[in-house]
Order: sequence, then structure tokens, then C-alpha cells
Amino acid sequence: MPELAPIVTIAKLTMWEASRRKLLIAVLVLTVVVVGATGWGFFQLRYSKGPGGGAQIVVNVQAMDSRSFLDHSQDIAQAVREAMLNMHALNDVVSEI
Repeated sequence: MPELAPIVTIAKLTMWEASRRKLLIAVLVLTVVVVGATGWGFFQLRYSKGPGGGAQIVVNVQAMDSRSFLDHSQDIAQAVREAMLNMHALNDVVSEI
């Protein structure tokens, strides 16, 4: 374990210097801000009632390789077309893009 002593010493000195320069505090504050903003954003996405807020499309893919995907591309395109024709909320979201 004597080979870890220089690493521990350098780590201690680095943390001490970072805290002395207020860098550590700035990094901690920015981390809290980013985590808070991300949490708030996901909360807003989860509970938004805007265009398409209640509509959902579920796509289940079970053991489908690329060849099967290409073989059934017409069926997939038809299902998407039908979903877009029958779900006005989905059309609103797509037209905004």
C-alpha cells in the first residue's frame, strides 16, 4: 500500500487547492442547479397537458433483427399512417416540427 501514498497526497492537495480557490463550491452549486433543472424539466414533460400530452403511441419490438424490420417496413409505415390519421394530437405535434 505504500505506492498509494503519493496518489492520496496529491488528491488531498488538489482538493485543498480547489476549495481554497472556491472552485469546489462553484462546481457543487452548478451541479445542484443542473440536477434541479433536469428534474424540473422531466417533471414538466411528464405532467404536461399540451398538444399530445395525453396521447401515447406504444411500439413493441420483440426480437426483430434488421432483416425482419426491412421485410415488414410496409406494415410499419401503414401502422404509422393509420395512427397519424386517427390521432389528431399526434398530427399537431408532427406539424409543429
